Amino acid sequence: MQYLFSGRTSLRTPAEWLWLILTCLFAPVTLGIAGFFLHEELGISTAALLLVVAMIFVTISRGQLLGSSVRIDAEHFPQIFHVVERCASMIGIPMPMVFVRDDNTIPVTVIGFGDPYALVLANHWIDHFKEDELTFMIGRELGHVAAGHTRFESLLSTNGKENAIVAFVFGAWLRRTEYTADRIGLLCCGSLDSAMRAIAFATVHHFSRKIHLETFAQQAAEISRDQILRMGEWLSAVPYATKRMAALRQFHESALYAYWAERFLENPASYVPASPVPRTGTVDKRDCVGWWRRFAATLLDCIVISALLTTVHHYTEQVAPGAPSPVASPAPTHARKLSAEDRRAVLNALQQVPGLRDHTRTVDEALQAAEKSGAVTVNDNPEPPSDQATFKIGGLNFGFDFFGGGAWPIWAFGYYVVLVVVAGQTLGMMIFAIRVVTTHFNRPGLFRVAVRAGILVIFGWLIIPLGFFTRVQWHDRLTGTRVIVLERALQYVTRSTARA
Repeated sequence: MQYLFSGRTSLRTPAEWLWLILTCLFAPVTLGIAGFFLHEELGISTAALLLVVAMIFVTISRGQLLGSSVRIDAEHFPQIFHVVERCASMIGIPMPMVFVRDDNTIPVTVIGFGDPYALVLANHWIDHFKEDELTFMIGRELGHVAAGHTRFESLLSTNGKENAIVAFVFGAWLRRTEYTADRIGLLCCGSLDSAMRAIAFATVHHFSRKIHLETFAQQAAEISRDQILRMGEWLSAVPYATKRMAALRQFHESALYAYWAERFLENPASYVPASPVPRTGTVDKRDCVGWWRRFAATLLDCIVISALLTTVHHYTEQVAPGAPSPVASPAPTHARKLSAEDRRAVLNALQQVPGLRDHTRTVDEALQAAEKSGAVTVNDNPEPPSDQATFKIGGLNFGFDFFGGGAWPIWAFGYYVVLVVVAGQTLGMMIFAIRVVTTHFNRPGLFRVAVRAGILVIFGWLIIPLGFFTRVQWHDRLTGTRVIVLERALQYVTRSTARA
């Protein structure tokens, strides 16, 4: 089938990717505005920390779905499975895994960073959707997969539920992705009435069965005439239901819909959706990633690590118990042990304390007055700073600053090991669709990952330039690992082939 999102017949909403770029560029500004109103400091470093946490959560969510949700296949709830299969066939994508979970809020969602994606339906909803309405809802979610939205949206919302801050920062792009997905859903169900009924039911639930859909859809015209009424949409990741219905009607009457409707009807007979399964055999050199992807992923990871270090240091300073204030405890030790320069600094600090400013001229006088007033307590044996680890060797005390420049390799090592062991890829690898595997397409164990991370941290300055000349580098061979394109870790088989 012709690719859905290329050329003049693209089903993608105009300027969709442009708005993704713009929202990313202006993210620091919008995060700052959101932080101002929330009285919290939000920035790129905080966002990076949240993205890493989201990546880990989405990766382990498949196990949560298998452990606490119902897996659907051709023998288990075949009606729903065949709707998914038919939609995947029309769109021309591999079959996702299908689950039913207990959820009162989100009817259908899809999560994942690559095949196989997980399509999740809510048990409180699926029995109330008619089959044509369910086809629209499933088709639009698979449309997100085909359009490439899911990989990014899974980072922004790990369970499909809306987040106000995410909507405020990325809403301009997210709302356009919903229009694109609605187009795919309409083509899958083949009926404008079915699509409008599905949107209405997902919005107002059972009450939608009593309303007149055309009258409800016409409310969009009233909103479009008033800029104030449109502002409420800025805080949502999903457009107003009435605007979605109006956009679908406009698309349904266009030549673009007529062009694709004919092809969608023909496609099920000519394509059987394959299911992605883990690949077997040995990794070939052609499966491995080229230099530019490795370099881009590494650069992105370095930015994320720096942001994480900054964020954790900031929060550690804020929550450290008993952290001294500049005035309350300015003297790290007794005055007689201070240098002349430090004594002057202590005097200047103590003279800022009310009641001491005009009555002290020496450090000793200042300390005595401060102790008497209770403004400061002099400690001859101070505790080390909260962000330092101290240890003793042969009677000598040593300390290490976990947030100084020398700590960066330790953070890089930990970041790499945790994410590759848990997810098989770092955040940079996820964005550029690459993964670390063994030579037999398995996920490497802790020891291999740790050795690989240690080599990268120590010799990264040498490894990255050498990667320009070969896809399989010396540390790959040493650890028995490979960095491959994500799609090469899977093979795609039809159900008939799988049964045979």
